[in-house]
Parts: sequence; structure tokens; C-alpha cells
Amino acid sequence: FGTCVDIFAPGSSITSSWFTSDTATNTISGTSMASPHVAGVAALYLQGNTTASPSTVRDAIVNTSSTSKLTSIGTGSPNRLLYSLLSGSTTPAPSCSGGTYTGTLSGTGANAYQPDGSYYYSSISGTHSGNLTGPSGADFDLYLEKWNGSSWVSVKSSTGSTSTESVTYSGTAGYYRWRIYSYSGSGSYSLCTTRP
Repeated sequence: FGTCVDIFAPGSSITSSWFTSDTATNTISGTSMASPHVAGVAALYLQGNTTASPSTVRDAIVNTSSTSKLTSIGTGSPNRLLYSLLSGSTTPAPSCSGGTYTGTLSGTGANAYQPDGSYYYSSISGTHSGNLTGPSGADFDLYLEKWNGSSWVSVKSSTGSTSTESVTYSGTAGYYRWRIYSYSGSGSYSLCTTRP
């Protein structure tokens, strides 16, 4: 403790991996438990600020920390607690493990189906997600449809007033497809997807 301390981080009764085996854990306390928290926040900041210097990262972490949350910290110690939502950091881009699909809608009322004008089969239950990005000034909507044995039925949709839409759906096994619909406007789009 004291003036050499920049910030405090969670370090008491932290469960971590342990050296006795590949699957062992141990609950311990100390700076070796607190330091990885700070390193993780530094990594989050660097993800959105790839050219930041060490001093810039340090300042971002310290300046965004929560203040006056701690007690009994010792004379000269700063009352600053690590906070992970740093200003200037960015949200990681979504995973597109289910494929990224592109296309063009010709105008109001036009539809497109993905993947590649067809459908896909999910053999297990799980989460389906789609993130649509289209042109500015257009209003594109995103629908996830599932085959019910006789027709395609919308199971989840995102119908905001722009061409940027996101859908997340937890579904059972079956046949699915994405429908991109132009409520108004035309242009190119990109659809990033994940599957169970």
C-alpha cells in the first residue's frame, strides 16, 4: 500500500487454475490474483486502441476507475478500484462463424435469402445470430425463419428504422434461413451469422 500504488483490483478469494494438474483450481488471494484483472482491462482497451502507448493505457485504466469504493486501504493509497468499461474502448466485432453473406436489394419490397438463396440445417439446439449491415438512408429488416414441415415461419426478427439489424434466437434442431427485406430503399448489405 501507499503512494506506489496506482489502482486496486479484485484479489481476495479468487479461484484460479493451479499447478498440481491440468484441471486443478485453487482459491487464493494476493497481487498475483489482482494483476490478471488489470491485464485483462488493458487488453480490452488495446483492442480498440491498437497504437496506444503503455502510459496511455495506464492513464485510461486509472482515470476510468471507480473512486471512493474502498476502505482500510492504507495511508497514501489511492481510493481507486479497477473498472472494465473504459471510455475509448470498443465492442469486439461479432463472430461470423456461421458465415458472412453479401447481396443487394433492388428497392422497397425486395427480399433476399441467405445462405446463398437457400437454407441451412442445424442438427442440434442452440443459438442462431445474425448481424445485418446495409446502406445509410435505407431501412432493411432481418428475419430468421424456420421450416415447420409445410412452410417457412418467422421465429425472430429485427425491424428497426435503419439498415443495421441484429437477431439472436435460441432454437431447436431444424431447417433455418435468413430473410433480408427492404422496407424502404435499395443497396448492398452484409450479413454476419453464427449457428449452434
